[in-house]
Amino acid sequence: MRGADAAVTSGAQPARDGLAQRIDPARSACVLIGVSTYNERELPRLASVARNVEALARELRDPDVWGVPPERMKVVADPATVEDVTLPIRKAAELATDTLLIYYAGHGVLHGNSELHLTHRATHRHYSETAVRYATLRGILLEHRATIGRRVVILDCCYSGNAVEGLSSHEVDDLVAIEGSYVMTATPRNALAMAPSGEPYTAFTGELLNVIRQGVPDRAEQQHLSLDDVYAAIRRSLGKRNMPLPGKQDSHDVGKLPFIRNRLSPAEPVPSHVPYWNRVRLAAAGAVLAGVAAAGGLTGHELADDGRPARTPEAKPAPVLTGPCGKGGKASLLSVSDALNEHDEWQGTKVEGLSALALTGGSEVGAIALRDEEPGQLFRLRLGSPESLRPEVTGVLGLYRADGGKFTEFDGEGLVIEKGGRTVLATAERGPALRRFDLATGRQVGRDFALPDAFYPPPRGEAPRSRSLESLTVTESGTYLYTGAEGPLIRDADVHGRHQVRIQRLRGKPGGDYVPDKQFAYQTEEGHYLSDLIAVDDTRLLALERGYLRGLGNGIRVYVVDVADAVDVADIDALDEGTADALLHKRSEPLLDLRKCPDGGVTSDEPQSNPILQNVEGMALGPEWAEGEHQGARPLYLVADNNGRKSQSTRLYSLAVDLRH
Repeated sequence: MRGADAAVTSGAQPARDGLAQRIDPARSACVLIGVSTYNERELPRLASVARNVEALARELRDPDVWGVPPERMKVVADPATVEDVTLPIRKAAELATDTLLIYYAGHGVLHGNSELHLTHRATHRHYSETAVRYATLRGILLEHRATIGRRVVILDCCYSGNAVEGLSSHEVDDLVAIEGSYVMTATPRNALAMAPSGEPYTAFTGELLNVIRQGVPDRAEQQHLSLDDVYAAIRRSLGKRNMPLPGKQDSHDVGKLPFIRNRLSPAEPVPSHVPYWNRVRLAAAGAVLAGVAAAGGLTGHELADDGRPARTPEAKPAPVLTGPCGKGGKASLLSVSDALNEHDEWQGTKVEGLSALALTGGSEVGAIALRDEEPGQLFRLRLGSPESLRPEVTGVLGLYRADGGKFTEFDGEGLVIEKGGRTVLATAERGPALRRFDLATGRQVGRDFALPDAFYPPPRGEAPRSRSLESLTVTESGTYLYTGAEGPLIRDADVHGRHQVRIQRLRGKPGGDYVPDKQFAYQTEEGHYLSDLIAVDDTRLLALERGYLRGLGNGIRVYVVDVADAVDVADIDALDEGTADALLHKRSEPLLDLRKCPDGGVTSDEPQSNPILQNVEGMALGPEWAEGEHQGARPLYLVADNNGRKSQSTRLYSLAVDLRH
């Protein structure tokens, strides 16, 4: 059995104490490899990796955990060559007779036919010969299969799932030939490994350390935990945090053997003065508990006298369809509707691919939505009230060039209605372009607005063709436009999976010309992209971040950022860890995390951590309520783009958000 999905249903039995085959530290050897610094800018520094290796080495040497002798452990910090990685593994393989354990943390890259390569300090991102092929590591294990009882490989790097998923028949034969092998990977084959901001370790290794230090509550009767016990606990915790899920491959049931001591076993009593859930909160800086609580994971738990959680019966509450989106009271779900998905045609025109939304006002709130694919189209909508969305299409307007001809390509992403309501401004990702259109005729008015060269794709600029202008907003006065790239420019680095993207401000007046003014740097959360912007006032913006992981679904968050006193980064060559001081001020907690909202009574045909989640791409902000239940708050509308797929929904949301300082 191999692959992350297979691992979920493996039905592995828990370890049984007393088994003669316990993984024996005295006859084993381990190599811990961590690469935290790199010579090349395209491979950013990973400070948490150094802490990973240091902490893991300390735990595995501890006799109360596993107890491998210090002379049988080799820590390799920041190797500079391929040989710096492979030679310690060879030497450890010659030493081990029971088990060889190899741990690697650093950047993982793919070359050729999605072949996993492990990097070292001098690896060049685009040259495969400067990295270590995972096949090379597998070959070393094959060479020593006659002298080592078992082999355990733990990979904490991007795309590590390629070590166990999608292997060729020859590679599968190699794995079968390595009798007694176990591979645990931090991610599926197509996912990035995460290093959450503010946490000391990477997401995967942090949870591994939590299991080692805290034990596994539902295995409290066991003195020892197996690799399968450890894997299952890590997977549960990462799933609750909406992180990439780990994978595994097990040959000859290595995963069932007793491995490390379970801190929660009767032989290792839990101090009564440190309750279990308090220790989890301290170890994971609140991130794990937040995910558990959002998923209902704490329902029906109490603390037993010994500090461990104990089950007590509890009646299930009635489902909550609307209400607060998590703790804090800044956002509350009012209504959600799939009506446009259920009635997806209007007079023969498909209603799909809605990527931007702009309000037109009225008691029955009106709006215009922009379609993101050819042909360029605007849909006039009647939304209903914020408390009861009843969206319906009332008209469609085609968008054309100034001479009346059709655009050869059009990928509309951002939309604002100009003062007076006669024209709109729209961004197109292809090109990219910022254009003005007449709402009476649908024709372009004037030429495309000038943009800095960097926002164009090569050879003119450095924007990826599929991640350029995604957003557009205007201040109430009409003086400033803001448009942001969805992803980083080619020269701008990711920092631990967080994209450094550029927001361009333009200055002008409604109906007139807009010219580039200042440029700002914005950092997304891990695996997220910048999908839309809304001007709250002269200095504050709402930033919509969107992410997607196969098997987990979408991540949708809205943050408040402030451009007051912000650094102009137009002349900064590259955004990376060294330019952190230039980033826009972003509040640490999102205004809205859609995952934490009630489910709204809707469903999803794709895996989602909360069925309310969809591919949200656009948002619009209404005026402040002057009275009533939501006095002082403002209505926020979101629209989800179904990408023309039956498995996704064209969905509208309305929320009340409190933007008062």
